[in-house]
Amino acid sequence: MALIDVESGAPVVVAAGPTRESEQRTARIAFALTFASAAAIMASIAVSQILMGAALAVVLVSGQRLRIPPFFRPILLFLVITVIADLASGNPRAGLPQIRKIYVFAIALLAYALLRRTSQIAALVMAWATLGFASALLGLHQFLARLAEGERLHWNIYEYVLDQRMTGFASHWMTFGGEQMIALLMLTSLLLFGRLGRWRFVGWVAWSVIGVSLVLGMTRSVYLVGFPAGLVWLLWKRRRILACLVPLLFIAGFVAVPGHVRERIVSAVHPHGEVDSNGRHIIMARTGWAMIRSHPFLGIGPE
Repeated sequence: MALIDVESGAPVVVAAGPTRESEQRTARIAFALTFASAAAIMASIAVSQILMGAALAVVLVSGQRLRIPPFFRPILLFLVITVIADLASGNPRAGLPQIRKIYVFAIALLAYALLRRTSQIAALVMAWATLGFASALLGLHQFLARLAEGERLHWNIYEYVLDQRMTGFASHWMTFGGEQMIALLMLTSLLLFGRLGRWRFVGWVAWSVIGVSLVLGMTRSVYLVGFPAGLVWLLWKRRRILACLVPLLFIAGFVAVPGHVRERIVSAVHPHGEVDSNGRHIIMARTGWAMIRSHPFLGIGPE
């Protein structure tokens, strides 16, 4: 943009600021990276975090403002206390792996700033459901293969399947169960409150397959505690009478599942000695309480 110097009359060249078009393009790139990062967590933690880092870099370089959402304030307090606890632990280096993981909380800031429309959030839930569906299919294949192998080797099926449960795209069955639970609850919310039109049937198909993988994954904290609690809350918000049907749903599921899966459910109150983790949970709870009594304020560090 050329201006005229009032004293000399000579033209002065002034560099133009960023155009509206470039700002929109940068915003679209940041949104795409954030969306991809949030979706990719269902398939690869590494890919998700790389994409999140790229999104964060684009936002910081472009000067876009990240706002702290109200729900993030207690999380921020927790993170500050975690750093203080590490510094006061006597061996801060041991806690560095957990301190580095603070980075992953940036996804909350990015999502709050860039995923602003209901349609964008609905699309993200559908992406989670799609990847969750694919992960469930892979997990069910792993489950059936392990089941067949155990029968061929004449092992105790309960112990054999429990020892190496389905993982889908994840590296561990606990990660798999947690991711599938979140995807299933978000999909449930979309089916109950969203406007899916002709995609509703597809959503229920995905819901059914992910639900089956959740149960056959045999992670009790997921399908006996986390998912039922979330489901009851969502149904209560949609229509209270529906929440009362959840016990009937789980009774029907208990009858329908294979015997060794039913055995896993019963093991929550009647464990198989050292095969199940019930005893370990008690030991960890007692140990944790002893640690709190010995170090009531800052603990012994994040590790």
